[in-house]
Amino acid sequence: MTISLHKYESGFFPINSGGLDEIGETWGRGFNINIPFHHGIDDKQYLEFFTRLLPKVNSSFQPEIFVIQCGADTLFGDPMKSFNLTTKCIINCIKQIIDLNKPMLLLGGGGYNISDTARLWTSIVGVCLDEILDNDIPEHDYFSYYGPDFTLETWPGNRTNKNSQLYLDKII
Repeated sequence: MTISLHKYESGFFPINSGGLDEIGETWGRGFNINIPFHHGIDDKQYLEFFTRLLPKVNSSFQPEIFVIQCGADTLFGDPMKSFNLTTKCIINCIKQIIDLNKPMLLLGGGGYNISDTARLWTSIVGVCLDEILDNDIPEHDYFSYYGPDFTLETWPGNRTNKNSQLYLDKII
């Protein structure tokens, strides 16, 4: 089964793909779930949605393993300018999957802001190793990329959120 949580709007790639009604074809029919978010979803909505979705998927499909593509393009600072998410939100989702105590493979993907992508993937590795990481970025050759705050956490954005609670409830 493939579940994809992604931005879905006219003109946003991949064009004409990723709609809620696209559920797979032939032998794969019913094994594809698209979660088409609109522009600007925030941490609170994303996390509430994920928290509602994961137990349903786990109980109905009963996966033996999770393969997770950790897209850093969901973060507010990404040049794709899609969502208002922070590393804390994505980390919380990863923790929920870890708590299911099933094998998992984490893959990097999406992320066009180098420093924010590094922040997210570093945070994910820390969670997987059950290590509490210092929020202060240590000095290194690329330290200036992490300004102005030089911290591991990213901050929420203020893009217009086009995801109403009614829309998200309808998707669930």
